[in-house]
Amino acid sequence: MSYHIFVTKESRANERRVALTPEDTAQLIRQGHQVTVEHHAGIHAGFSNNAYQAAGAKIKVIETSHLSSYREAFKNINLIVRAKRPDHIREQLELQAIQPQTIMIGALDPLEKNTLHIKAYHAADINVS
Repeated sequence: MSYHIFVTKESRANERRVALTPEDTAQLIRQGHQVTVEHHAGIHAGFSNNAYQAAGAKIKVIETSHLSSYREAFKNINLIVRAKRPDHIREQLELQAIQPQTIMIGALDPLEKNTLHIKAYHAADINVS
């Protein structure tokens, strides 16, 4: 099975990581997957949009205050990778935009107290790991 993978830009304060490097991206594309990288997703980790494009990825801009932009970005995506759980505002927008049965891989703080975010992902039929 091939996936259409989306690499998110991290939104938590002081988060500088990115879930996939351009090298990882190139390897996944060689294996038959499609990879879309959010605009400037790797910039704080030292990877430019150009590096991802050279690896074969597409770059997608998300207007962070527009639900329609999130819906367009996550359209036809079946695997999302991220380093960390998004900030609360982005998480709420994504929950409305990510298509059911999408797989999300990342550190989503499953043991964080006083939050129901994992239940919200499951209610939206998003498979989180």
